[in-house]
Amino acid sequence: MATHVEVAVFPHVPNNPMYASNTSPRTPAGAVVLAAPLSYDDDANGRRRRGRTNTKQQPPQYDYDADIDATLRTMEKETIERPSPDYLSDRQAGEMLMMDRADLVEKMHRFCTSYDLAPGALHRAVSFVDRAAAVFAVAKYEDRNTMQKINVDGVAMYAGCTRSEAVDQERELLATIGFRLSGPTAYTFVDHFMRHNQEEGTATVRSLAHHLANMALQDYRCVAFLPSAVAASAILLARMVLNCWTETPVAAAGYTLEELSGCIEAICDMHEHQRVWPGCAQMMRHWEISAQFSYLLPPLT
Repeated sequence: MATHVEVAVFPHVPNNPMYASNTSPRTPAGAVVLAAPLSYDDDANGRRRRGRTNTKQQPPQYDYDADIDATLRTMEKETIERPSPDYLSDRQAGEMLMMDRADLVEKMHRFCTSYDLAPGALHRAVSFVDRAAAVFAVAKYEDRNTMQKINVDGVAMYAGCTRSEAVDQERELLATIGFRLSGPTAYTFVDHFMRHNQEEGTATVRSLAHHLANMALQDYRCVAFLPSAVAASAILLARMVLNCWTETPVAAAGYTLEELSGCIEAICDMHEHQRVWPGCAQMMRHWEISAQFSYLLPPLT
């Protein structure tokens, strides 16, 4: 059942820390090391205030949460991992338009779903396209089992090129991006931010958030936002749609609602104007059929 929820629109913040286009992108305040994130299911600070002793034994992996978070935040800001948010105008000079890119992303989505590639492959592939261009190389990187599903001949046939052209393009791509394939994507951060959530409905929130992050890939405007900001926006919208919204996940991600407003607006705007975006309706319909769930994003009011 589709749910309408209102969400406030916030003014643009010129030096927003989530924008990757800043001269020196920085991690949002408090995001690198979160002392006691609420999403970690650790109310240690509250227990201290009440004079109680924390006897709960945390799983071993919790000890590394701060280090993992700091590493991902650092990697997503590295210049070599980030495409220029103005590359269509500065580098393509009209050869590739915003809608051409959206159409390409939809074709890549269709390719990934046709071959049942690893879920994160699309995000990494679009990142590569924004830095160079490809799908085949990232499919192999995301999931070793991919080679049992596709091979270079299959890619060549799908793309309408020869085997040698596909191999040459893969080599050229890898050289162009300096063989750097492991930067975190919005898909990475959706899982990262929700890794300890265990409340009822978490699986649905995660699935819808992943889908919304996929949709954001089509919108060239979202290239300007850090992957963590796109993921946080997708999770927030998913929770609003499912009527389980709280500020806790946003705070745990190190952002404020105001800082996420631009990304939220872009995702909502794309949904409101599906006919303008090539493949937008098809991607929505594919997810709704597979998830057996229809949704409507909150109107921008």
